[in-house]
Order: sequence, then structure tokens, then C-alpha cells
Amino acid sequence: MRAAVEATGRRKLVMAGLSTDVCLAQTVLGALKDGYEVYFVTDCSAGVTPEAHEDAKTRLVMAGANPINWVAVAAEWAPDYTRPEKQKISEVMARRGGTAAMYTDYVMDQVAAGVVKAPDFM
Repeated sequence: MRAAVEATGRRKLVMAGLSTDVCLAQTVLGALKDGYEVYFVTDCSAGVTPEAHEDAKTRLVMAGANPINWVAVAAEWAPDYTRPEKQKISEVMARRGGTAAMYTDYVMDQVAAGVVKAPDFM
């Protein structure tokens, strides 16, 4: 996996892991040591206990990693309803996005009502 990451030439990573306090922490700390800018998706990992999860997130922030949640990652990757990337994630956002689902539904309802121009992919 390391070789594949290095082959991209990118220095910014977005990471999650099965266990925040072990899998994710070890990987993030290693990437930070190697000079990567690391974002860890706080709600896509879990600890062996809620306390372990919280402690690991605190440790990672103190080490220099940046916390982010999955909805924020999706919004940054596809920030605009007119982009084709948004179409690919809209269904997931509508079903699993919590508050973000309301935003997605709101924009799509405005498109359906003719208030907002439909994106090119529709």
C-alpha cells in the first residue's frame, strides 16, 4: 500500500481504520512521521471502547493530524450540486447523511421546482 501511495506523489492523506486506537492511530502516526498531511475521518472508525476512541482522536490531533467527518469529506470532494461527482454521492447522502441529507434534498427539490437550474448531468 505504501508504494501505491508514494507513486501518486501526493502528500495529503485521508484515513480511517477499523479501530481508531490501534489500526488508525498507528497508520496516522507513521504517515505524520513520514511528512504527510493527514486527515482522519472521525466517524468512520471506532475504538474498543468509547473512551479509547476519544483518547485516540485526541492523541492524533495532538500529533498534528486533522479530524474530519465523512459528510465533510464528501462535501469537499463534491462541493457543488452541478458537478457530476455530486450525482454519484447524492443517493448515499440522502439515505445516510443526517443533516446533510436535508441539504441535498432541499437543493434537488429546488431543481425539481424550477427555482434552480438543473445540473448538466441530470
